[in-house]
Amino acid sequence: MGIDLFQRTRPDAELHPQFIIVRDSPLHEPARGLLRELQAQFEDTDGNFVEQFQTNGFDARTFELYLFGFLMDGGHTVDRSNPSPDFMITRAGITAAVEAVTANPPPAKEVEPYPAHDQEEPPLGIEELFDDVAIRMGSPLFSKLQKRYWELPHVTNRPLVIAIQDFHRAGSLMTSSTPLAQYLYGLNHHWYHDQDGKLTISAKAVDVHRIGAKEIPSGFFNQALAENISAVLFTNAGTIPKFNRLGHEGRYRSERVRMLRYGSCYRHDPNSDKPQAFLYEVGAPDKDPET
Repeated sequence: MGIDLFQRTRPDAELHPQFIIVRDSPLHEPARGLLRELQAQFEDTDGNFVEQFQTNGFDARTFELYLFGFLMDGGHTVDRSNPSPDFMITRAGITAAVEAVTANPPPAKEVEPYPAHDQEEPPLGIEELFDDVAIRMGSPLFSKLQKRYWELPHVTNRPLVIAIQDFHRAGSLMTSSTPLAQYLYGLNHHWYHDQDGKLTISAKAVDVHRIGAKEIPSGFFNQALAENISAVLFTNAGTIPKFNRLGHEGRYRSERVRMLRYGSCYRHDPNSDKPQAFLYEVGAPDKDPET
């Protein structure tokens, strides 16, 4: 029971650059504190979690740690004693299975650092973005269907959830859930404001997603075997900055760090077509804590 995320497994030259930053940077002191607290409760069923966290599996394993904390914070009892799926969770007498998966860049023989801002791929147009996300995230989701987790004795007749996060290209974490939702349900939504300013939305079926020569059918939940999947859980927040924010506003606040967070979130206006902007200082006394 328990692991040590920062135990040396390889020479620094073979480690993921982002892991080295998390391990050594004073700016990530809050994240290290929270990760060390979480690791004491985390069971490594495969025996290679720490090595993967430090090398080619850094993003995927960070997402798995995030899910572990997220599920416990939601009041679930979390069981990782089975090799798969990743989590069996229980709350209020109901047990469900959760399998984690990430959309990743093409595999490389060596650990590759994140590209500098001026080296990132050119931005995609809206239609290209929707198709790109569908194809990149549809592939790992389809692969999980082939695992047939619902046939395992400890999963049979229980809800099965696939949790997914997108790391397939630089900037992919800035993508919202909208392109994924279009792929899951095979629906594209159009909107307009009527003469009274009321937001009106209509849906149109999407048949395929296509990028270059690559094409996949839309509508994950329409595919064979998908009736065995209870839900797809998406986030773009299962990252080290999340641990850094939670640590800084909690028990692991560092006097050497000042942290600002900005972005956009849901606007609670039924007639709005734009999100709400926000900006705040992490750990400010007048700010409600993040969960």
